[in-house]
Amino acid sequence: MIDIVKNKNKEMQDYAKELGFQDLYLLGKDAVLIENFKDKKDILKARKKYDFVIVFGKGIKENRQIVESFPDVILLQLNSGKDFMKERNSGLDHIICKIASENNVAIGIDLSEILNSNEKEKQVIIGRIMQNIKLCRKYKTKILLASFASDVFELRASQDIQAFVQCLGMTPLESKNSLLIAEKIMGKNKDKKHVSYVSEGIRIVE
Repeated sequence: MIDIVKNKNKEMQDYAKELGFQDLYLLGKDAVLIENFKDKKDILKARKKYDFVIVFGKGIKENRQIVESFPDVILLQLNSGKDFMKERNSGLDHIICKIASENNVAIGIDLSEILNSNEKEKQVIIGRIMQNIKLCRKYKTKILLASFASDVFELRASQDIQAFVQCLGMTPLESKNSLLIAEKIMGKNKDKKHVSYVSEGIRIVE
């Protein structure tokens, strides 16, 4: 299991291993977070430098455009906007989940957003995560869990994270897989660097 963080030092790396993680991916080095997404060109440009591309989600309309542009992960903002009359404003709907599943885009959940919120905000975020778990299960959409920690105090044990999301509706297998997604994506993208696709059924191996 590998966690994704905003800062990385020896103390964090050593502590992460105690918490059940093999390594840490650092944003800006091992992965990139595109905060102001405009169009697919942003992702294509990022892929030239990084093996792991994450895009910061916005509203429903923008999120559909994002998942149609093939990032590795769309990182949802779960602590913004008001909920709708009959459902939570969780950044996802059935169309986004279906497209994300077809395009192999994972739905990212930033655990530090929960840690750094007040009690009222936590209730909103947790409710939205619960709704998204149900949506993602229905459309077989992958969920990525990561701490996105800025310091050692925002790191959490892998077992504690799994127990937490299981309380929100994930199965034990789903919670485990959500912590393995980062490593799988990175490995897949590194392998792709050795292959150039010309068209369907034709490729050049470098």
